[in-house]
Amino acid sequence: MPISGPTVGIDSNGNVVVIEIKRDEEDMKTRKDNFESQAIRYAASFAKINSVEEIVNKVYADYLIQNENIKAENAVEVGIAKILAFLHEHEAFDNFNADQRIILVASSFDPSVLSASAWLLTKGLDISCFEIAPQLIESENGDEYLLEIKKLLPLGTDEDYFSEILTNENKRPTARRNSSWTRKRFPKLINMLEVGLVSEGDEIFFKNKESESLARIHSGNNVEFNGKIITLNVWAKQFPQSGKVNAYEYGVVKEKNKTLAEIRAEGYELFEGMGFDPIE
Repeated sequence: MPISGPTVGIDSNGNVVVIEIKRDEEDMKTRKDNFESQAIRYAASFAKINSVEEIVNKVYADYLIQNENIKAENAVEVGIAKILAFLHEHEAFDNFNADQRIILVASSFDPSVLSASAWLLTKGLDISCFEIAPQLIESENGDEYLLEIKKLLPLGTDEDYFSEILTNENKRPTARRNSSWTRKRFPKLINMLEVGLVSEGDEIFFKNKESESLARIHSGNNVEFNGKIITLNVWAKQFPQSGKVNAYEYGVVKEKNKTLAEIRAEGYELFEGMGFDPIE
């Protein structure tokens, strides 16, 4: 969904993704805002969106009118239907816009952009940097170009960790299933670590599957499982139950012998003043 600035999309976890594309370093230098700041500004504006209808009105309806020949009077209804279908297909409706991701794309990056992006990663912002450049390939049939894509940030070697880093894990209540649904904000694992309800290194296992699922709580919203750092949600999805899996309901902290949801509920007063919704 392109807008006057970055391209905007929704990933399979329900997060809004802001994609900022620049040709090269010179293109970055001519912009009013620096590369990463412009993307952050857009991501912050999308963080305020609480319903599918809002994002359709903000960007998707215009896209459908301009690119898919949808009539203006039908664009909002069609857009809502398309996004809801996508979210339900990926079981991400309850997680809609619980977090925002930023992807920066350029043929080359100024070192200051990479430095700032790396720092933002350490502060919990989900930001990735991709370097894309055409490579000339000479052949008997004439010259061809191969588009080489290189991921510069986040650093590491595990592709699962790259694609899932810092995504939101907490599933939301599903009582209201309509386009005006407003998401609720509950503390995530990273917040539980912050207030001391759990600690890095605590052992955690999936309810009734301790031997095959034992992991350790890592920083952010991640766990260490079988030598890999993955998100809590990705870890939980490996041990299917009937229906949808809420990692907080099924993730048991071994030392406390309680689920993350139980621990969070018992210590909910510690989150006072942090802007979270009350547990009903």
